[in-house]
Amino acid sequence: MQIKNRFFRLPFSFVAPIAGTGLLLAACWWQPVSAAIAAAATSDKPEKPEVITIIGTQAINEMTFKLYTTQKQMFEVYNQLTSDHDNDVHCDYEVPTGSRIKKWECTPVFVDKDMRRDTRAMIDSLDANSDVTFPRSRQEVIFNNEAKLKRMNAEMLELGRTHPELGDLMASYFAQLQKIAEANQQLRAAFLSKH
Repeated sequence: MQIKNRFFRLPFSFVAPIAGTGLLLAACWWQPVSAAIAAAATSDKPEKPEVITIIGTQAINEMTFKLYTTQKQMFEVYNQLTSDHDNDVHCDYEVPTGSRIKKWECTPVFVDKDMRRDTRAMIDSLDANSDVTFPRSRQEVIFNNEAKLKRMNAEMLELGRTHPELGDLMASYFAQLQKIAEANQQLRAAFLSKH
């Protein structure tokens, strides 16, 4: 006898991904499982051994919080080991301009310095009543520092190979990232199959 898990999804479970944090709202129904176990116990015929598989899932927001914690720990260890502290990476929740929703950001120091420099240039151009030079976006600053980012990533990979603590945190981070991606994919598939 094979017992399949049944999951139900609350009608508002699709709202969480829109808000930025996925939440897997599923629970196992025990009635079909307990009914099958009771029927098998009263049966006189010998059958193949039952296989009952129960898959537990964590809420995606819990997995994301653990991911952020691991990411912050990983960059704290990296910051201690790096040779160039301009490459230090700091992670925290930030509120983007024009929004009230906090967003998790991990930014290298050199990107923050460039963004502050751009903002200072804009303020100075306003004070001088000259043409306003608007600051670049974070993505533009990162794009303009692509070579520096490649060197930083290469150094981080090398440090991960030579320092087990950093290597373990990096492996844990990428495993958690994969787990969240798979959970989100399952949630999307379940949602699309119902609609």
